[in-house]
Amino acid sequence: MVVEEQKPKYAEHIFKGKIELPIDSISFLTNSNEYHICDRSKGEDPRIVVSFIYYPKENKLQFRIAGKNADGKLFRIESPDYYKKHPSDWIEKIWIAIPMDKVDLLTKFLENANPTKLSSYV
Repeated sequence: MVVEEQKPKYAEHIFKGKIELPIDSISFLTNSNEYHICDRSKGEDPRIVVSFIYYPKENKLQFRIAGKNADGKLFRIESPDYYKKHPSDWIEKIWIAIPMDKVDLLTKFLENANPTKLSSYV
C-alpha cells in the first residue's frame, strides 16, 4: 500500500516546476525562542526547495523557498548555551546558508522558470 505524502494546501499550486538544492544550513527561531537548525557540517542534509506558486482565484504569483532536512528528520534544537544573546533580542528569525557553488543553479532556475517571462513558455 502506497501512502500519499501529506502536503500543505499551497503545495497544490506549484507552477512551472521546482528545484531542490543541497545547502550548508537552515536555522530558524520559534516564538518560544527555540533555535532549530539543520547543518551539513554536523552530518545533516539541509535542502531548499524553490518554486513559483500560482493562486488562480486571486490571480497571484509567488516565489517560494522552503527548507527541509532531506533525511526526513526534524531539525535539532540547539542548546541555550549556544546563544551569545537571548533569542528574544535577535532581529533576524530565519537563516538559509547557500553554498556558492549552488548559486548558479538557483540563478539559472530563476531565469528559466520565471513564469512572468515569455521565454518560460517557449
